[in-house]
This record gives sequence, C-alpha cells and structure tokens, in this order.
Amino acid sequence: SGLVAFGTAIEMPMVNRTDWKMAGWATSANATPNDVETPAQTMPDNDLTYYAIWILKTNYVTWKRNYSENDDANFTATPVEVGNAITAPSGAPTREHYQFIGWSATRDGDVITDGNYGTMDENKKEFYARWELNKNTLTWDANGGTIVTSGTTGLVEYGAAITEPTVERNGYTFKGWGATAAATENDAVE
Repeated sequence: SGLVAFGTAIEMPMVNRTDWKMAGWATSANATPNDVETPAQTMPDNDLTYYAIWILKTNYVTWKRNYSENDDANFTATPVEVGNAITAPSGAPTREHYQFIGWSATRDGDVITDGNYGTMDENKKEFYARWELNKNTLTWDANGGTIVTSGTTGLVEYGAAITEPTVERNGYTFKGWGATAAATENDAVE
C-alpha cells in the first residue's frame, strides 16, 4: 500500500484471516469468489486498490456406520463451514437386526441426546452410529393347558437363547409350539 511508480512490479502481500481461506484478489470490495481477478504485474498509470476475497473454511464431518469394532466405513460425510454448528445428517443408517439409537463422539460412547454435536473447527470430526439389538416380545400360551415350568418371556433380543416352558394338558400329548392357537401337529415349530 502506498505510492507506486508507473511500471513498477506489483508484489501482492501475504494475508491471513482466522477460519477463512483466501480466494484471491479483486478490484471491488463487494466482489465474490467468482469475481477474483489476476492482479496486474506492473503498476498502471492510475490509482489501483485490490481487495482480498475470502471464503469461509469448510471441513468435513464423517458419520461412521460402526457395525463392528473394526468397521471404519462411512455412512456419509457432510461439509460444515468452520464456526458453524454441526448437525446430524438427515436419515439414519440401517443395520439388519439392529435399531439405530443415535450418534456418539466415540465408537462405544454415550449417544448424544441433546443434538449438540459441537461447532466445526479446522479439525475433521467423526461421529459413530450407536446400535441396539432388536427386541421382540415373546409370550407362551399353553392353549388350554397349564405352564408347569416357565420359559423365556417378555422382551427378548434378537439371537438370544430361548428356554421353552414345560406344559401339560389332561388327555393330550404335547407335540410342540405353533404360531397360532389353531396350529396342528404339522405346524409345530422346532
């Protein structure tokens, strides 16, 4: 900045701005990154002002699907401008036999329940999907008989071992369990 003689080589200064990156120079203070110009190499025969044009830095938040301890695959990655709040992606990952329960800052950490994922800075961020095994209600119906010893009942996680109850009914031989009250011996589930 200052008086520069006509024809003198122009040297552009080095400039920095926290959380911003420089897009280039323009002769208008209201210029956008699309208006960036190649500065003159030498001083013209008129006054000249160049303005630094800035773009807010963007970094990526990676949302990991976290299927297992060794799974490092991404569900998605979202760009977030430095200084802005991080928000969870729309939609949720899916996993067979599991229910997605939210995102965590660590692979096995607590789910972030308040929606506060922090503010983007110059470091990349990662969040991990957290899962819970599907649970279904298991009920045993003796269908006219009596349950003698109890078995597994209530909410049962997918894949959990199930203990059948012992049942009896006067005048009948137990043949197995069916999915409906009208099931016959041929419908028995083993």
